[in-house]
Amino acid sequence: MPKICSHINCNTPIFSKGMCMTHWRRMKAQEQSLVQTDKIPAKPFKVSAINTKSTTQAKIDRAYATMAPLFKDANPNCMAKLPECWGRTSDIHHLYSGKNKRKYYLDTTTWITVCPNCHHKIHNVFGMEELIKLGLKKTEA
Repeated sequence: MPKICSHINCNTPIFSKGMCMTHWRRMKAQEQSLVQTDKIPAKPFKVSAINTKSTTQAKIDRAYATMAPLFKDANPNCMAKLPECWGRTSDIHHLYSGKNKRKYYLDTTTWITVCPNCHHKIHNVFGMEELIKLGLKKTEA
């Protein structure tokens, strides 16, 4: 037999603290109004942030953030040279992606500098086979 609400004349199944959802909400609202009327500041609800990256990935990203500008300075021209290339580099394209990305992420021999136009074409226009033929994508054997 399910438990029922402890409030007088209520036969609804319980939600929490021995009360149904309706009576539990009323109780919580009364508690909030008491806190506000007594001018006692209510405790703020503490929301803990969820880490979007692991600590290992954060370390790798910090290393990349220091290496990437140096690589761009050393290679100021677009290496992809696709049709309608803008010439000046602004991005780094990683030749390996997917499951191999972490393995080659900091390996500068697998980086090329590209202009925004070529980078867009690499990621949004060309297919994987075309990129492999052009040397703009690599896969492990």
